[in-house]
Parts: sequence; C-alpha cells; structure tokens
Amino acid sequence: MSLVARKIASSFARRRQRGRLHKSQHPARSLWDPTINSKLEINREVLRRLWNSLSYTSAEAAALAADPARAAAIVEEVYGAVEADLVAVTKASLDVGAKAAAEDLGIAGFAFNEANPAAVAWAEDHAGTFIVETTKQQVEAVRSIVSRGLTEGKGARKIAGQIQDVVGLHARDANAVYSFEQAQIKRLIAAHPKTPEATLIARAEKQATQYAVRLHRARAMTISRTELNLAANQGKRIAWRQAVSDGELSVDGAQREYIANPNTNHGVCDGLDGERVGFDEEFSQGDPPIHPKCVCTFGLRGAAVL
Repeated sequence: MSLVARKIASSFARRRQRGRLHKSQHPARSLWDPTINSKLEINREVLRRLWNSLSYTSAEAAALAADPARAAAIVEEVYGAVEADLVAVTKASLDVGAKAAAEDLGIAGFAFNEANPAAVAWAEDHAGTFIVETTKQQVEAVRSIVSRGLTEGKGARKIAGQIQDVVGLHARDANAVYSFEQAQIKRLIAAHPKTPEATLIARAEKQATQYAVRLHRARAMTISRTELNLAANQGKRIAWRQAVSDGELSVDGAQREYIANPNTNHGVCDGLDGERVGFDEEFSQGDPPIHPKCVCTFGLRGAAVL
C-alpha cells in the first residue's frame, strides 16, 4: 500500500473511531441523526423555496437602475417581505433541536415548551439580523452593478436586467456573474468572428443569466443548511436551560463538548472536535456551524438529572 493510501486509510479509521466514541459518550443526538436530519430537511426545503422566490419586479429593477440612492429602501422592502416566513422556519428548526435534546435527557414528564420566550426571541432576533445583513450585501451588489453599468455606457434597461439577475446574491457572487459574462463575450467573439457582435453579446448575457440562477440556487442551499443547523443547535441550548429552570437538571460543573461530524473531513472542524467549555461559555470558534453547510454540533457532559 502506498504512503498516500495508508494516510487515507488511517484518516478514515480515526474518523470511524471518533464516531464510535461520540456515540457511546454523548447521549444527545447529532444533526446528522436520520430522524433529526429528515425533520430539518423539510424545513430546509421551505427555506430554499422562500429564498428562490425573491425577485424584483420590472418596475423595482428599473427604479434601482435609475436611482441607486433608493437601493436600500427598495431592497429592504423586497427582502423584508420574507422575514415573517423566515422567522417561522427558523423557529421550527430550533424546535427540532430542542425537542430532540429534551427527549435525550430522558427526564420523565419533561418536554420542550414551544412557546418558550427565549426560543421565540432567538428566532425573531436571528432572522431579523440575517435579513439586515443580506440586505446590506444586496444593496452593495446593486450599487456596484449600476456604477459599473454607467461607466460602461449601458442603458437603464440593460442595467435593470442585470439587477434582476442578482437578486438573492451577495456582492461576491454578483461580481462573479459579471466576470462570467465578460469572459463569455470574449470567448464567443474569438470563436465566431463572422457573427455579429450584438448577437454574441446577447448570447453571453443569456448565459450569464443562467449562471446567476445556478448561483442563486446554490446560495439558497447553503443558507438553508447553515442557518437552520444553527437554529437546531441553539434549540439544544435553550432546551437544556429550560430543564435547569424547571428544576429537572443540574449543570453545576457541566461542560459542553464540540462534536464534529465523523462522516466528513474538515480541517477546522476536526481540530475543534472534543473541545470543552463551561455550560454557559462559548467555544473558541463560536457555536457551530462555523462554516457554510457545517453540520457540527455539541453535547452536554457532566450534567445531572434531578
């Protein structure tokens, strides 16, 4: 067996062993538990559809192209329209993690209270913050498109079309769409010197729109996994605190332990695996997820059922 093959085999062996240890040492189920994951996947699909539903009307896009100073107000209105639904799906995912954590404590008669004020407040605050941050990213993307379009002498209609393409994307992806379009124009002109340039530009613009759609769907997928995994993990903490408040659980000297998914191989996550902090303390990199699509979680060690 080659050196590379031995290293790969050793890596998989360590990950399998880590999975066995977590299974025996941590009674709390993980986000990759089939039952929990299937429930979260229902919510992820809801959020994906919600994010994919974002769009600018022709009038909104035209207004953005004509007056970029109105960008913040128009984008806030479009994104704000989905905030209530975002709060609902965030709360539903928090409940999934909380209910599982409550069940895993094995306390007779104890169940997570879905009306828990802390849970409701966290879902509302987090969804609101997420909308604010994504709105800022979108305003940046819109203003960049308008500025670049005016510099290049593009008409308002063409700028408006580009704005419609990047709804739901942050500035980095919006710039990627522009770069893709420019590269396609150069490639098509070089490959088809006898075809009218206007025809080739129109073809490149269509391809750029299709590329933007793919990026939008990918972003929806990333958001659905990352944001709702975060909600489920926070649900665990809130359920544990409820058990403490109800006098059902003692966390004196208890610790939370970071649990990386043994079925994946991510350098940062693997490095954090096994890190312990106090019950109300934070991990060195914060609570998971710590990167897009991260499915790491944490367990509770040293707590006592009363």
